[in-house]
Amino acid sequence: MNNLTGSKDEVIVLMSNTSTNATTIEWTPLAMIFTLATILSILFNGLLMVVFIYDHSLRTPFNVYLINLLIANLLCSIVQNPLEIINTISSNFWLGPQVCTLYQYAGYILQASVSGAHILIAVNRTWAVTHPISYRSIHSQVVAIALCLGMWTYIHLVLLPGILIDHLYYRMDMTKQKCFLDSSKQRTWAILIQVIVFNNPQLIMVLSLITVLVMRHIREGKKKLRRVEPAPINNTAITGISPSTSLKFPQPSQRASTNGERSSAQGTAKVVAAKRESNAYTVLGLLTISAVVCWTPLDALYTLEIFSTEQYPTFYQVAAILHAFQVVLDPIMFVVSSPNMRMNLRRGMKGLVSLFL
Repeated sequence: MNNLTGSKDEVIVLMSNTSTNATTIEWTPLAMIFTLATILSILFNGLLMVVFIYDHSLRTPFNVYLINLLIANLLCSIVQNPLEIINTISSNFWLGPQVCTLYQYAGYILQASVSGAHILIAVNRTWAVTHPISYRSIHSQVVAIALCLGMWTYIHLVLLPGILIDHLYYRMDMTKQKCFLDSSKQRTWAILIQVIVFNNPQLIMVLSLITVLVMRHIREGKKKLRRVEPAPINNTAITGISPSTSLKFPQPSQRASTNGERSSAQGTAKVVAAKRESNAYTVLGLLTISAVVCWTPLDALYTLEIFSTEQYPTFYQVAAILHAFQVVLDPIMFVVSSPNMRMNLRRGMKGLVSLFL
């Protein structure tokens, strides 16, 4: 989850009947669903990462952002989710304060990196459609990698101080309770990060998607207007010079052949670029829908509970399940939106099957 506060953990506290320091383990339906989401996330994100590693044609500047998102998803699934499951099924966090700090690091920083990766994709598409000339001249793999590294740096600068302060000054006895960050001791910081880091991504993605759709509609309208413009005036009629009167240039048949080949090559390149651009916009649309549906309920609950002591255990469990499966949906959205990726994934799956047969 993306905000490990005490009030959420109290929903699933299972206290021991024999001793306050004894640890009791109970597999709840919520923990089982978390386990399923973890397995699926590692499988789907891992398979797609392998495809990106082995297929050099997929290493485009835009796909750097997709790889960045896959890395964030895998880190959450490998580091955070197992600790989340332990924290869910145990009456107290028996792994100790250091591992609790690792859990908080994953729950805040790694989860925020997933949100940040989504924002980078949204901002990239907005840049491409609103300022296409500067985008084509400036954007590259190096720029994309620098932006991803900048995102990770920003998240650490904003979130790591609060985690370290909790570890040094406000950590409670792990033998008697679950692992959570006591946000009441850093209330201003908790409010700011909840609004800026965890609530804003959905808003930015929705605004970016709206901007992209509007700008593409305007651009398509301009293209239609250009198609109906009158044909250019014949230069021969003005100058009185016919191409056949000049012996310095290739014959018309030769020029037609050369121009036809050049036009065909340019046309193919434009078609490939247009398909690639269309796939990128489809990715943005699908990721925006999945993020809004899966993140908003839990983020709304966390925001509400900053200002209220009211508990909503049933709503929390439903929201937590949606949030857990968002990292499973990301790689599915990539595959659905890209025929080239589907082809490479099928090829990779056949290769894996042939190894075991």
